[in-house]
Amino acid sequence: RERVTAVAGRYARVLNLGDSMGASAALLFADAADHSLAFCPQVDLVSASIRPGRSARWMRTFRGALVNAVDRAVSGPRRSTVEIHSGTWQHDLAQADFVTEAVGTDRIETEGLALRVVMHPVDSHRLALALEEGDELLPMVRKAYHEQLAAA
Repeated sequence: RERVTAVAGRYARVLNLGDSMGASAALLFADAADHSLAFCPQVDLVSASIRPGRSARWMRTFRGALVNAVDRAVSGPRRSTVEIHSGTWQHDLAQADFVTEAVGTDRIETEGLALRVVMHPVDSHRLALALEEGDELLPMVRKAYHEQLAAA
């Protein structure tokens, strides 16, 4: 965490981007970024259909660290934007909802926190691939990138 934060601190603006466990990493370090795009993150690894071979204790610690980082990102002084993109596969929706429920849907609304789940009509964990094949992924990434350039 210290290394990622140190590297991110060298830049005026930081954009995190990841898919699946890479999306989990984007969220885990969301508080070191101004904008995070997470496609089908694995959040609650204990209940996840797709998970690493770690102990349940490690997985619960990971989940707590990820949710805390997202909370710090959107409610801290940086007021980062966090977008969680999910398809319609129930497992991925549950993982995305876990983050918003942990941060607090009431808090997100009343405090105007920039944390949102974007659902796409793709019934697969391979959402980023489906978006790329539909020529939708690059425009999303480009938009987020240009927003960060404009804010720098």
